[in-house]
Amino acid sequence: MEYAGFSGFVVLVLDIWAIVSMIGSRSPTGGKVLWIFAGPRAASATA
Repeated sequence: MEYAGFSGFVVLVLDIWAIVSMIGSRSPTGGKVLWIFAGPRAASATA
């Protein structure tokens, strides 16, 4: 799925917000890194 224009910008902003929120949480560092790089994926996201 491709994102372009305004909707792509919205997705980017929400991704950055999620990462910043995760970094600011009290979770252990290993869990943060794992969530950021292997985080929640949609079950229907297949290529």
